[in-house]
Amino acid sequence: MRNMKSVKRIGVAVLAVCMVLSCVGCGSSSNKGAAEGATEVAAEGGQTKISVAAAASLQATFDDELIPLFEKENQRVTVEGTYASSGDLQQQIESGLDADVFFSAATSNMDTLVDENLVDKDTVVDLLKNDVVLITPKDSKLGIKGFKDITKADTIAIGDPESVPAGKYAKEILTNSGVYDEVEKEIKKDSASRLHARRQMLKVLYGVTEVPTQAAGKKNGTKSVDLVAKLFDEVAPKYVSRNGGYTRIVKIGQRKGDAAMEVLLELV
Repeated sequence: MRNMKSVKRIGVAVLAVCMVLSCVGCGSSSNKGAAEGATEVAAEGGQTKISVAAAASLQATFDDELIPLFEKENQRVTVEGTYASSGDLQQQIESGLDADVFFSAATSNMDTLVDENLVDKDTVVDLLKNDVVLITPKDSKLGIKGFKDITKADTIAIGDPESVPAGKYAKEILTNSGVYDEVEKEIKKDSASRLHARRQMLKVLYGVTEVPTQAAGKKNGTKSVDLVAKLFDEVAPKYVSRNGGYTRIVKIGQRKGDAAMEVLLELV
């Protein structure tokens, strides 16, 4: 437990240092003045807001751990996070996104912003390192022992190599292993923000078994349904061109067995 507290404190310290470095040095000279002015306001008892633009893979770490801890130890400072793929964030910063700190998952995006004089080179710090690993379930019967065996997988999903660093790394590994061309058509590519959304939904949604009315009580005709995949791959595309809407929830009664309330969710 003591070690975990130490890790959290180190994380807060790192975040604090990065914020100070970024506020002092990132951006144009006018941004520097704004950062210095914000520091003076905080010293006089005002409230300072720090805007953080970070890779989507860091959202849970920032929102659940680092930002709450940092704000607790710096009560006159409010931290606001913006999360997307590093490529998307780079484009947003180039288009005028007001960010005090930028956490990129790839050095290429940071280097581009430095070359464009949108980030002060002296404030860039290498904080974390990613390692791509292959993990399989203990009860897997597919016989996947290495990246070359990825052709045996039923489903392959990676971040979009064009904008997601992890997707770029995955493509490089599969290419170097000589299997990318073979599995490319089977790969599902997605943005970092959508991959994060899938992970969040997987925490509360689980697979269900559809049973045709005429086969109630029998195993014949039943099929398993991946609700997350269904929402993203079948339902979402139907509404992609809509600018807005709302949901309607209709109670349809209690479920047999545990009396849990069942509802019909409609996207209107």
